[in-house]
Amino acid sequence: MLNIGDMTNAPEVLVNLVKEFRRVQVSRFPIDVRYTPNTGAIVFVDSRFPSESTNYHKIVGLLFERLDDKGKNIYDITSRLIENSKFNPGKVEHHTKTTNDVKKAVKFMRDYLKPFSQIELANRSLGYVQASFNEQKSEIRSAFYDVSQIGVEALIKEVIRLKAIGVKPQTEKFEKLYNEGIPKYEEYLESKQKKFHQAHVFINPDDSVLFTLVEDGMLKPTTASYESLTECPDWVQQGVAMLRMLEADKKAIKGLGTRWGDRDFWVQVAA
Repeated sequence: MLNIGDMTNAPEVLVNLVKEFRRVQVSRFPIDVRYTPNTGAIVFVDSRFPSESTNYHKIVGLLFERLDDKGKNIYDITSRLIENSKFNPGKVEHHTKTTNDVKKAVKFMRDYLKPFSQIELANRSLGYVQASFNEQKSEIRSAFYDVSQIGVEALIKEVIRLKAIGVKPQTEKFEKLYNEGIPKYEEYLESKQKKFHQAHVFINPDDSVLFTLVEDGMLKPTTASYESLTECPDWVQQGVAMLRMLEADKKAIKGLGTRWGDRDFWVQVAA
């Protein structure tokens, strides 16, 4: 389904091409279609990310029209799903299909202008969430080291005392180490052994859920979709419920995960 916006100033050939595409296009969630006069392109945007502005995070494809040397229409379809081996990956042409045949152009649009998959949705924030997770581990390590730095004189005094009577610390620094350092060290050891093992939970506008498992920073084949959050495993429901009570500040919460947005969550996998 296409949500076609204002096409008043768009070239007639592009408008007709979009109409032909609408006849064959099928997706669970609509694609918003816009004409941008400054570029002369028809822009196709995943409707699940509505906004007045358009950027590459939302665009699923572009449609351009130009004339060849003989004055015939040529259509360029650009999409992240296209991989044209004739061009290097760094060039726009690598992600572009070109034809002067209307039927082929419609076929290219049908094959390559699609909403983002659940793997793509997870990849949008995976790097940031992993970095936040590792930053949290680093903070735990730093917190341990901060309270475990002991001066040589205090250390020697306490070692002598412990050797003599074997009771409790007699210096302030060793007392702090006993009360704070040991728990933080245990937390540090636990954190050091942990690997990134979380599930990306994306709630669509119709409340259906896309579930993608990530372990040790790698997307796993384990993906699933549910008609609603209530159909998800209990630990997923509980994790989302807890994260919804927090601000969507994209920070990792120990033992819980990250709230990336109103409908976008990373939930720590239950042990």
